Amino acid sequence: MNDSAQRYKVLTAGVLNLILVMGISRFAYTPLLPAMLESPELGAAEGGWLAAINYLGYLCGALIAR
Repeated sequence: MNDSAQRYKVLTAGVLNLILVMGISRFAYTPLLPAMLESPELGAAEGGWLAAINYLGYLCGALIAR
């Protein structure tokens, strides 16, 4: 296998890995928020900011994909 084919193979594996991890983590955030809010370090305001930033990410992704 030549060098450029190996590079594309590694690049493809990396991109697919990011797609998989981001797909799983976006669905894991919402069920984790109540548990995160119970911790003393994260209050309702901070949790609200986290949720707002998360939804802003969804909006940016939808606008870019459009």
